[in-house]
Amino acid sequence: MGMPPLFWGLLVSPLWGAMFFLSGTLLAALGVPWGHLVEAFAMIAATLIVGRIDARMRRPGVPEVGVGRPAAAWVVAALLAGIGAAILGSEIDNIVRDRVPLVTAAVSPQATAPGPTLSPGPAWTMGVSYGLVAPVCLAFLGLGITMRNLWTSMPGWAALTIGALATAWSRHEHPAYWLPWMLGPMIGGWAYARTHSIWLAVAAMVPQHAVVWLTVLSVAPGIPGFDTPPGHVVEFQPLWFDAIGVFCLAGGVFWMIEAFGAGVPEGGGLPPRAPRPGPGPD
Repeated sequence: MGMPPLFWGLLVSPLWGAMFFLSGTLLAALGVPWGHLVEAFAMIAATLIVGRIDARMRRPGVPEVGVGRPAAAWVVAALLAGIGAAILGSEIDNIVRDRVPLVTAAVSPQATAPGPTLSPGPAWTMGVSYGLVAPVCLAFLGLGITMRNLWTSMPGWAALTIGALATAWSRHEHPAYWLPWMLGPMIGGWAYARTHSIWLAVAAMVPQHAVVWLTVLSVAPGIPGFDTPPGHVVEFQPLWFDAIGVFCLAGGVFWMIEAFGAGVPEGGGLPPRAPRPGPGPD
């Protein structure tokens, strides 16, 4: 018999962090040449390890992760909401930096753990690590494992919040900086709870992580507070850009509500399998 879901749900994030560190250290010792590539492979290894443990420890009544393919329209809606979360998360980050000036850059507490003496590597490796691998692995970790297990032991909103915190913790060591990274997981976690498809959570989280590709591809829209280099004085985003973020976030969320209903399921909540596309519940 496995560990109680409440304990396992709270333990899995620190365990993932330890597996990330050990995997990264081993990969660096084996000669993987670039730091960002080490990070990517270490995240994948840590996620596979804790996923395997989760499958072995799953008790009756705890649903599986849920990897069924959602309707394409749902994915588009989640991506749209995720774009809004990326824009508004950037502005929230500006506000935090303005209020917490001692912390000037969002750095993952694990980012320098494996292979700290390695060169970062080509720019594309940073895009793959942060812009592709990270949102997939963190969605599985924070929502597919942490939130799903906690759901059986606490109110749905509490499980959703802790799951979002588990993803945000991986992005910054300072708690004040978790807030900018919680919006996408909160939306993705809600969509996951309604449909039991983890890919909607991934879709909602990808846009905020994918912003790194602007740097990789040397694309500079020149929007103050979004892609301009941070200076001694914090710049805030233009109101029109924040308005686009609100529009995308609200549009994506309302689209999903129309598709599969509102509210946060309770009592172990997740449906046993992803529902087929069709009219949402009343």
